[in-house]
Amino acid sequence: MSSLPEFKTNVTYSRISQDDIHHFVSLLDDKRVLFDEESLIAYGHDETEDLVHPPEVVLKPESAAEVSAILRHCRERTIPVTAIGGRTG
Repeated sequence: MSSLPEFKTNVTYSRISQDDIHHFVSLLDDKRVLFDEESLIAYGHDETEDLVHPPEVVLKPESAAEVSAILRHCRERTIPVTAIGGRTG
C-alpha cells in the first residue's frame, strides 16, 4: 500500500492574476473562462441559502486533460480550487 502525501498546514494561497486568466484562456478558450461580475455572482451560490461567495474565476473544462492541466497550474501557483456539482444545495 502506498503512503499518502504529507498534508501541509499554514499554506498561503495565491489570488488569481491576469497571467493566470491568460493561461486558463490558452488552455480552454475565452467562452469557458468566466470572470465577469454577473457570472461570478451566479456561480457563487447554490439553492441552499441566500449566501453568496463569488469565486475569482469560473473555469469550464470539457475533458480530463483540461481538468488535469488546470489543477497542475493551480497546484504550482498555490491557487485554491473548489469544484462544483449541480449547485442545488
